[in-house]
Amino acid sequence: MMQELRNRGFRVACLVVLLACVSGCEVQQETSETSASSTSESEIASATCGPTTIIENPREIPIAHTVDVVVIGGGTRGVAAAVAAKESGGSVFLAAERPYLGADLCATWRLWLTKDEKPGDKLSKAIFGDTGATTPMNAKLQLDRALLDADVPFLFGCYVTDILQDSKGRPAGIVMANRSGRQAVIAKVVIDATDRGVAARQAGAEFAPYRAGKHIFKRVVLGGTPGRSAKRLDAVLTPHSIDQKTLRPKKDDDPPIPVYEYTIEIDMPDGSWSAFANADRFARNQTWHDNQASASEQLFQTPPDPLQSRKHQAGPWPGADKIDLDALRPKEIDRFYVLGGCADLSRQAAAMLLRPLNGIALGRRTGAAAAQEASGLTKHKLSELTIRCDSAEPSRDIVVGEMLQGTRSRAPLTKQPTITSPSRKLPVLARVDAVVVGGGTGGAPAGIGAVRGGAKTLVIEYLNGLGGIGTMGKINNYWHGNQVGFTDEVTKATGGRRWNIEKRMEWCRREIVKAGGEVWYQSLGCGSVVRDKRFVGVVVATPFGRGVVLANTVIDSTGNAVIPACAGAPTVQIGAEHIRVQGTGLPPSAPGGDHFNTDWTFADDDDVVDMWRMFVIGKNKYAEAVDIGQLIDTRSRRTIIGDIFLTPLDIWNKRTFPDTITVAKSNYDNHGFTIHEMFMFPLPRSKGDEVGHIPYRALMPKGYDGILVTGLGISAHCDAMPILRMQADVQNQGYAAGKAAAMVAREGKTVRRLDVKALQKHLVEIGSLEEAQLTDKDSYPLSAAKMQTAVDAVGADYQGITKVLTDPKAALPMLRRAWERAPSKDVKLRYAHVLGMLYDNTGAQSLIAAVKANPWDKGRAFVYWGGGTTPMENLIIALGRTGDKRGITVILEKLKELADKPVFSHCRAVAYALEEYRDPAAAKPLAELLSGSGMSGHAFVGIKDALKRTPVETGRMRGNDNSTRNNSLRELILARALYRCGDHEGIAEKILISYTNDLRGHYAAHAKAILSEAKK
Repeated sequence: MMQELRNRGFRVACLVVLLACVSGCEVQQETSETSASSTSESEIASATCGPTTIIENPREIPIAHTVDVVVIGGGTRGVAAAVAAKESGGSVFLAAERPYLGADLCATWRLWLTKDEKPGDKLSKAIFGDTGATTPMNAKLQLDRALLDADVPFLFGCYVTDILQDSKGRPAGIVMANRSGRQAVIAKVVIDATDRGVAARQAGAEFAPYRAGKHIFKRVVLGGTPGRSAKRLDAVLTPHSIDQKTLRPKKDDDPPIPVYEYTIEIDMPDGSWSAFANADRFARNQTWHDNQASASEQLFQTPPDPLQSRKHQAGPWPGADKIDLDALRPKEIDRFYVLGGCADLSRQAAAMLLRPLNGIALGRRTGAAAAQEASGLTKHKLSELTIRCDSAEPSRDIVVGEMLQGTRSRAPLTKQPTITSPSRKLPVLARVDAVVVGGGTGGAPAGIGAVRGGAKTLVIEYLNGLGGIGTMGKINNYWHGNQVGFTDEVTKATGGRRWNIEKRMEWCRREIVKAGGEVWYQSLGCGSVVRDKRFVGVVVATPFGRGVVLANTVIDSTGNAVIPACAGAPTVQIGAEHIRVQGTGLPPSAPGGDHFNTDWTFADDDDVVDMWRMFVIGKNKYAEAVDIGQLIDTRSRRTIIGDIFLTPLDIWNKRTFPDTITVAKSNYDNHGFTIHEMFMFPLPRSKGDEVGHIPYRALMPKGYDGILVTGLGISAHCDAMPILRMQADVQNQGYAAGKAAAMVAREGKTVRRLDVKALQKHLVEIGSLEEAQLTDKDSYPLSAAKMQTAVDAVGADYQGITKVLTDPKAALPMLRRAWERAPSKDVKLRYAHVLGMLYDNTGAQSLIAAVKANPWDKGRAFVYWGGGTTPMENLIIALGRTGDKRGITVILEKLKELADKPVFSHCRAVAYALEEYRDPAAAKPLAELLSGSGMSGHAFVGIKDALKRTPVETGRMRGNDNSTRNNSLRELILARALYRCGDHEGIAEKILISYTNDLRGHYAAHAKAILSEAKK
């Protein structure tokens, strides 16, 4: 029965996609006017084949770097080549696929040398030392330092998707995809140091065929005992004695962790990405160890399909100094080197090339040769460069969307050069009922919900494990959250409230694949495919290139609404309005280790430069650890604007909805200051957790169909998210989204036509919801009588304020009357405070008198749990919002008092108030405050400066020193106010310009937005 549902859903999905993609497909089908209801059974059957390509219309690709040599691949070979090229006088850029360097060692856990291998050069000695073995942290750290010391720019998380070529068809650089979108790198010479020679294949190089049949792979598992599948596996299991003392996960008296290497035969139909994804699934299924501490992220293989080069190198490995470099150069393709196992060597020699010391030595030779070759070449003319691709006529109705602003999350203030990408064909990699982009806290449950519901499901995950924050993020216990329903099932299956990370990752994966779903690791969702405001697929970058996955429903579980943003759907992110961010961490880690919750910076998940900054600094910060996490633990990201937008008021007023799919519970764990007006009043203390109802509509971008968004990307105010983002609740929400996708696929519908009550009934059955949610109504809007009652209650210590703020227009006349009739000075001030926050000046005189008469109270240095402003700060902000000019003098007097003790929260309140006035009289006092000792100069404009100023953690490695971010926030917020008040001697503009180059994405985005105001 389940299989029949899957087949039926798949047929429906393919039909819908087929109809949606007609004019954009290589294979012509029915006209776009054909409706599903008029399609015959024979047409449905043929639709399962579907289009083989989708048309991407022309666009401009921003240029990120122009260099002599570009190196693709961040393994030891690639790093050695990049350093040598730079030392030989060339300019170099390196693009690494993983969120670290050294994937050839760390992703495969092949961290040891053989007895006859002795490090000889500086880099090899730094990595392996005298023991002949290394840890992941040391390997990654030393490779970072090698590039930093050589002044070679590099980025993590970049997949090559295209080759640039000059007017004669010769390689002239690459196009890469990452979390910021796609960018071009112009280069005279290309070094492809990837495992599979991906860039060379994209350049048109010929390779021997990857023949169908059994192929040998290796996989390393750390610790534990082989499970039943592993015991039955006909494989060679080799123990390795690397320095296991360094792998101890917790304390010195813990036993060492054994390291085992499996040698496995796997049937491969070909060398495609899907074949390697299936091989990975087979290996994970078979080599699972009970209580394992860790395992390889990817399989290791000596490629069986070498390049067809200018000169084949036969025989055994002769030594790196004797390799003919023409064996690395594709036949008939100039300015190109293949530095990896696909080089045209005997397979015996290729295996030796993949040993790290040999790879480093050959990498140095290759890098020097590439730099020498580049020195004799003329600079490329931008007008003569094109992208090598299969061209096509533009699509009339399909829109392929993506981020094209450069390597930062926002475009630079000045126009940057671009390369035109012509109308082209993108291959269709898969067709499914539901594609889940991101396999994290919400994505893995979404995949489980979809596949259990009978949907043909594909989960796309950039990292090597499922589960997100609770696994890859090392926060493996619940901090509040409503631990019912699907979450209760996960908890029981994976070890309770504090779970085993490896077990949870494997449980999530197995729940998907055992029901027929697929998981693609190391794959990045980087674009949208939309027709008539309906999502019909996503663009995916894999280690083998870029293509399209077509789907009936797209589930964006990236946590920052990447796919809707690519389509241009309305979203909310840091701009000119505010820079309210929640704390961000990146934890150290170790095999078998678990919980490590850090909070020491901010990070923008859509800014690949910011992510690079965090990973580089994180390794330096936690250099004593065995490893560093690969998932940046962010607590606030971009959100969609959906059919409904949840706010903190909805939570504190206990708002209910007819379409609730998740009931979230938590204390107010915000890790940062608040901006919503609600928090600028004293709030009644709650007993126990706050409760937030999440309606189905909050998962759908406004005006779009075919997509659901889960987790931190849902339609909600940033100050509501601390209640809504707990792991337990995001898991339940993700499962509900997956179940919804399965239901609409089975019924031939889209997500906007879902029978929400049917979904709710299922969620009641599994315990995620209670019976009451089936009959809930929307408790908004408040009646006039209830509003008047709330206004009357405000006078009594602000009771009722959360209800008043739900409808300021209705409340204002009532508030004015209440101020006039107030029986006492204190009551009058409360009403004046509320009126001021609503930009009404009726009670301005009451606010002026209170601010003038009372001293500063105790401010806060930034990190708050709960509210974020003090009573005096609240009055100052309200006074600024009245716009009453008499308030400027009073606020400036308070500003002068901050010279000796410029506490962050006080400075923020004064800045907020003064920028409301935008009066030049405030400029000089603000400039004087910013000129005080320690008040400015906190932008991170270079990685070496950021490394120097970020505290290093030793011993316990608590990892939560956040002084650098607090100082920067204070400077930036004061500079913003100064700029809006007209500036003084260019001080604000200078500060803001420095922050536009800050490595931290949120600061850079905010500064750019403020400076852009002058152009409007």
